[in-house]
Amino acid sequence: MAKKAVNQIKRPKTKRYKRLRALSILNTVFLLLNIFLYFWVAGPGVLKSQAEEIGACLKICASGQGCNWSANECQNLLTPPAPEEEQEQEQVQEQETTVVPGSVAPVSPLTTPVGIVPPAEIQKVLVPAEATQTVYQRIYQISSPELGQVATSEGQVASVPQGSTYNLTFSGKTNIQNAIIVITLTSPEKFYATTLADSQGNWRWTVPQSLAAGFHHLTVLAMSPSHASVRVVYEMNFYVEPSAEEVTAPPSSPLELPEILPPAKLPPAEITEKFYILDLKVEGVGEKIEPASQLNLVTDILSFNPSLEEEVTLTFRITDSAGKVVFFDQDLLKVKVSAAVIKRLGLTPGIEPGNYVASVKLEKDGVIYLSSVGFAVEKAEKEILVTLPGRITIERQEAKKGLFTSSVFLSLLLTMFLILLAREYQKAKQETQVSDQDLLQGGQIV
Repeated sequence: MAKKAVNQIKRPKTKRYKRLRALSILNTVFLLLNIFLYFWVAGPGVLKSQAEEIGACLKICASGQGCNWSANECQNLLTPPAPEEEQEQEQVQEQETTVVPGSVAPVSPLTTPVGIVPPAEIQKVLVPAEATQTVYQRIYQISSPELGQVATSEGQVASVPQGSTYNLTFSGKTNIQNAIIVITLTSPEKFYATTLADSQGNWRWTVPQSLAAGFHHLTVLAMSPSHASVRVVYEMNFYVEPSAEEVTAPPSSPLELPEILPPAKLPPAEITEKFYILDLKVEGVGEKIEPASQLNLVTDILSFNPSLEEEVTLTFRITDSAGKVVFFDQDLLKVKVSAAVIKRLGLTPGIEPGNYVASVKLEKDGVIYLSSVGFAVEKAEKEILVTLPGRITIERQEAKKGLFTSSVFLSLLLTMFLILLAREYQKAKQETQVSDQDLLQGGQIV
């Protein structure tokens, strides 16, 4: 009986004690899980510094293997690249597509007769500060991420290195307000590139593909959206330099020398009632575009035939600097006068920072209309750990801080539970009494 009393002291059977014991066990489980998650997020093997990676490569070199590795080869050795099917996962995900009435005023350039426009009418469609000048159009700058910015002058043949033709952007100026800009360019694919100038006549256009070496001819038509006769054409030649491989390549025969022939000059656009204008804009949601952020592709479509409603297919594409397609989608819609298509896209946390080109294409009656624009995905200042539904992101640093704080809280809570358990044990020890009858039955007294 005395032994039974001792067991009652060791294991109090009060409801309070049982609850405290259950809470202590549960608290311990959460604390261990929290510590595991903290080391999974920030512990060794998860975050490796560049010095550790270089040190690992040096250790491999010291073991006798070849040391003439590039930084990428070293990284692949430490962290093997994912299989191709994993690398080709979509890096830009569509969330929603909305079609609304066009945000740009309907154009009607074909409603006015072609001929001499009175000066008073011309001044109405020109930039007010430049209304007294002759209608003009020019390209004042060529730029790309690798090339930088190159100013151009009248009659100049600009030279562009072949490696700089990705994201090649032309910046132009006309004194026609909100001018319709139609561009033809010698390129592998024949298309009419279109965009719209702003109220000051400024416009930008990014070439949607890399250009081959040789001479290229650019024709730019600027036309008033309300007066077809107020128009001006600007032509420009530029030269894409051959790569080192093309220059040093041996001739196919002793009598032939490698030449870069100028491609065929494309005719300027012929504006008819069947013509379409596309204007694409990339709008970031937030201060800048970075991994795990959202961006909108806003496309304005304008038809030159307001009396006809036609069904058209829009093809959207985003490519990276290597020409890899990171987003592709097609939409079928009916257009009468004008429409705006807004595609809300979400960038995955794993998308590489760099330069990208977004384009939208409409093909009708064998004619391709295309609008394209370049944009940059900047490196995130804070590393994203996970993205939850609704584009809610959790940063790695915030996750570490939160897990550390919760670990401290759970440790303090566990300490409190252990103190309460000890006090409950002492209380049970004092309340447990051993009677003379218990001692007599236990044989300790006679």
